[in-house]
Amino acid sequence: MKIGSLAKLVAKCWTSAEEAVRREIEQRHHDSDEEFITALFRGELRQQCDQASSNGEVVRAFSNDLRTAFQSIPHQAVTKIGAGLVAAVHFHPREVEKKTGGDLGVVIFRPDVCYATGSRSELAIEYKYGRGLLCQAKVFKRASDWGKLSVKQRANLSKRLEYLALLLYRYADQDRIRNQLEPFKWQLTSNRSMKEINDWFRSDNFPNIQQSEEILLGLAQGQFGTDDKRLIEELIIPTTRSTLEIHIKWGDGRGPGRKLDLRQSEYASQGKQYVRASL
Repeated sequence: MKIGSLAKLVAKCWTSAEEAVRREIEQRHHDSDEEFITALFRGELRQQCDQASSNGEVVRAFSNDLRTAFQSIPHQAVTKIGAGLVAAVHFHPREVEKKTGGDLGVVIFRPDVCYATGSRSELAIEYKYGRGLLCQAKVFKRASDWGKLSVKQRANLSKRLEYLALLLYRYADQDRIRNQLEPFKWQLTSNRSMKEINDWFRSDNFPNIQQSEEILLGLAQGQFGTDDKRLIEELIIPTTRSTLEIHIKWGDGRGPGRKLDLRQSEYASQGKQYVRASL
């Protein structure tokens, strides 16, 4: 199921959190490194997702995507599936030395809805469909360089390039107090090589810089990253990595069930004919 509206909401939460981080850096946390910036960002993103949940934006976005994907399903089916959906941010602090490369995993978990196999009268719901991106965060240093990837990082990351992105932090006031953090920038590494990546860092010349909104929209809509459950669990969000997980889920933990029966039957009330879906 495509999630155009929900993807836009997730991207909006991300960019709003990013703006809040930049304000914090400007006012209180000058010259922060990549680990501090990332940690600060996670808290701001959690706040944005909590707000989007409490004001009903998550339910409205997902319901809109349902109506777009399944235009013939009854209104009450859309209402039942969407009721109680929230966006929650979970993260695991880094506890031990990493063995898989990268230093941040970003995963969007959300329900996926499709017609049940061989049926147009039942919807099947997967509660936790995930799409993940392994990230290597770097900050442009006061010495005006990105620093080098370690031998171990290069060896590990070379195996993960198809679902890896460089997350680049940079200060606009590079030679002054360094409190003007620029918008986050991203470089995907799919179909690239470690030699190219090393050259980008060395020359400070990245071929296809993207903004966070583009990355989050693309990840949420499956344009890059991976949905391989094994790769996500073992390499992108293991407990040994600093991880940022965005969960679109039912707040009560129950949801509407794994299947919804859409078969319709007519019934009469006050002289009028109605159509009712069996849910």
